[in-house]
Amino acid sequence: EKMKEIKENNNSSVVVVTESTVTLYERLKRYFNDNTTFEKIKSFSKRQKMLLDLAVMRYGEERVKECFRKAEQSDFLSGRKGCDWSADFDWIIKPNHIESILNGKYDDFKYNNKPAQQNTLSSFSGDEFIEAALARGFDD
Repeated sequence: EKMKEIKENNNSSVVVVTESTVTLYERLKRYFNDNTTFEKIKSFSKRQKMLLDLAVMRYGEERVKECFRKAEQSDFLSGRKGCDWSADFDWIIKPNHIESILNGKYDDFKYNNKPAQQNTLSSFSGDEFIEAALARGFDD
């Protein structure tokens, strides 16, 4: 969003293009606060701004917003998976975490559809279970 402003200087008109007063940081803060259930951001620290700058330079503003969306959609990252941990803004914006989130590492589809391991102890019955447990060192 840009605004044109006309200033008169010595009887000549000069057109000055000014950027919107809504900065990149404000847009990202609003998006994060309005579209996620993570703890709300009041203001960014210098470190957070630096990490946001790096993320936007590497991925662009829309992909950073996509990262926030994907983190919110992840039952694991949002804490809906039943554990006591959930991600927060500082965790999400770390460069290796942004990349992992965007690459789908925390997508619930992948977590919920892992192939079942074959030959786990629970796949055996009766004497096979005892033999498998002993073979794996469970002798107590």
